[in-house]
Amino acid sequence: MVELKLYYVTNRNHIGEKQWNPDGYGSGFSDDGAENLRFGKVTVQADEQQMSNYLNVETIDKGTGNGIQLSGYMEERVRSNGKISAFAEILPDGTQKLASKEMFQKAKSEMEKSTDTIVYVHGYAVKWTEAVANALSLQANAQQKG
Repeated sequence: MVELKLYYVTNRNHIGEKQWNPDGYGSGFSDDGAENLRFGKVTVQADEQQMSNYLNVETIDKGTGNGIQLSGYMEERVRSNGKISAFAEILPDGTQKLASKEMFQKAKSEMEKSTDTIVYVHGYAVKWTEAVANALSLQANAQQKG
């Protein structure tokens, strides 16, 4: 198993009791308004061999890789074991902290370890889990050797 990480920004409503560790995000705007952006990270456990099978399958007319099936697999993984950690705006001691700054600092440290960074923007015609799955699939494809 490999752990995949995806940093996100959303203004969708959180699902569940815990705003900073939600069960997911819904299809509507945040209850605090459309301008309420939350920053965070999703981690997902996936099987490397299964991912490799989708990434390396030969297609008849489109070369190598089946992104549609990989994205479907990623969505199943997001739904079954995805862990969401939103960066809180206020620390437990009451001091103010910008979630965006924390997220971008963490993303920057990840980016310094590799060369490619993808910023993926999706619209409301896509479920949040589908958007995460599509972004993870694109990330896996971009990071494939060769």
